[in-house]
Amino acid sequence: MSPLIISFASPVFDVSYIYDNYGDSGVTGFASAFDSSHTLLETIASPDNGYGNDLVSFSASGISSIEITNPFDGWLFAIDDLKFSVPEPGSLALLGLALVGIAGSRKRKAA
Repeated sequence: MSPLIISFASPVFDVSYIYDNYGDSGVTGFASAFDSSHTLLETIASPDNGYGNDLVSFSASGISSIEITNPFDGWLFAIDDLKFSVPEPGSLALLGLALVGIAGSRKRKAA
């Protein structure tokens, strides 16, 4: 049972996809999100309502890879409409400036 691994070139957040189980109805697979050091961020049981086209969604930030595991060999499934968000460079720059400002204000108070 090898997992399907989806890796991202840079960390992302708010990952979602449509999951369709072509195997036995009622069989549950699992999807796990990991950061760049392969630390587990979140695990979700892939839903199976018997109709297919179920939404799987991770809301963690810093996702570098997702692993989808199947419960047994030969199990068929499909994923579609993979969507994810990438932090905007402007937002990261603003965060960096805010952190520099906080560090500067702490130095002034300490002196």
